[in-house]
Amino acid sequence: MPTGNYAALNEFFELYQSHDSTCEIARRWQTVRTSNSDEHIRPALLELYELAIDLIERDLWENDYPEETLALYYRLSQELESHLTIFHGDEQFEFVIVIPVADRPGHLENCLNSLLGLCQRFGYGQISGDRYRKVNILIADDSKEPLNICRIQELAAQFYEQGLTTIYFGQAEQLSLLNRLAQQDRRNLQTIIGTDEAEAFYHKGASITRNITYLELADLPGDDVRRLFWFVDSDQEFVINASNDDRKIYAINYFHRLNQIFSTTDTQVLTGKVVGDPPVSPAVMA
Repeated sequence: MPTGNYAALNEFFELYQSHDSTCEIARRWQTVRTSNSDEHIRPALLELYELAIDLIERDLWENDYPEETLALYYRLSQELESHLTIFHGDEQFEFVIVIPVADRPGHLENCLNSLLGLCQRFGYGQISGDRYRKVNILIADDSKEPLNICRIQELAAQFYEQGLTTIYFGQAEQLSLLNRLAQQDRRNLQTIIGTDEAEAFYHKGASITRNITYLELADLPGDDVRRLFWFVDSDQEFVINASNDDRKIYAINYFHRLNQIFSTTDTQVLTGKVVGDPPVSPAVMA
């Protein structure tokens, strides 16, 4: 069988050997372990991990996320990522996560902590040197207050040091990009990228900020890189709340699941459920 680490998978079988759904997975595992053909075993091995993870996810949902089971879930996911990197490392999508923010460094810090937590627990794309090699973050800053701008720049540097490639795209960078446009192009695009002057180039709104960011993303190097652009809100976190305590739980391997969707279907754009707090009009939600 292919070489590699299978400690978490073996632990899964020890814990779930009496589970009704484990028999078929265990049979496939025996076939994998006794085979000498990497060509046939690699897809079977990856499918085996997916089946085990699906089963353990259902167990987590039904039993309110016990810590021991969560720990095994994370180890299984990391093992799967290590095999995916060996077998299909260049085929996995690279993520560019865009976070527009305006004078909310506290929200941004929670969001970045949550993204780092995803990387630490699930290990998408693995670490190369000291960096999560398949996850990049672009902070599109639309702040007005100098103290908040400084704090957001500090956060970008802080999380870069923790292994997340984080790019600060502030007002100076945005204006520089717009100034490189031909005057006619800028006039044609003014309903999309705004008409704000440099002296008041802040609080343009999330939509205008995102539109300007699209121009920056179009200039990213590496035309041959398989890349997904993921726009999130600065107050977004990637956890769920436990029902009987105050834990915030990393229960969804977002990067892996999104990579699956775009790799195995013809999906080109994916949106989430739109909600308003307080509820917003149907026109705004549309």
